[in-house]
Amino acid sequence: ACAGIPGFPEALRAHIVHLVLSHHGERELGSPVVPMTAEAYILAMADDLGAKQGLDRRPLEAGAEVIDERVGQRSLAAALDDA
Repeated sequence: ACAGIPGFPEALRAHIVHLVLSHHGERELGSPVVPMTAEAYILAMADDLGAKQGLDRRPLEAGAEVIDERVGQRSLAAALDDA
């Protein structure tokens, strides 16, 4: 897509490619490369947070306290109730 934009900077294209390739954050999670820039790290953390939040959405909406077996943490709703 970048090639179709006249004058698109090569450094920016390379950074976008790096963002896409590293967005899973860790090789163990399927990322072919690990984040090497602050932006790539932030994107990987946001992707991870989104994945974890999606696992626990129903209990959060219901306000229930649950243990998420995959991440080993209580739901956000339960943590907020304790605050």
